[in-house]
Amino acid sequence: LNNKLIQMSTFRSGTTGAPSDANTMFFQKGLQDMIKGIRTHKKDPSAFISQAIADIKAELRMTDPYIKAEAVRKLTYLQMLGYNVSWASFS
Repeated sequence: LNNKLIQMSTFRSGTTGAPSDANTMFFQKGLQDMIKGIRTHKKDPSAFISQAIADIKAELRMTDPYIKAEAVRKLTYLQMLGYNVSWASFS
């Protein structure tokens, strides 16, 4: 699975060589991974959500638009669950 994600990241970033660690580091934790983590930490998800939000903030600073799009998808999901994501307003 990790090789598939690395290949997808390489394809999306348009590079032909090995992808950089910065591009693949964040891309490996997608929306589905976040949903699984929330379900796993069902009794007390606050620590997991805090870490996920920190990861999302870092992903939004990346230059790769696909990583940013995945971060926005995660933010949308968190907002649907009732978490405050007003800090991520785009103007």
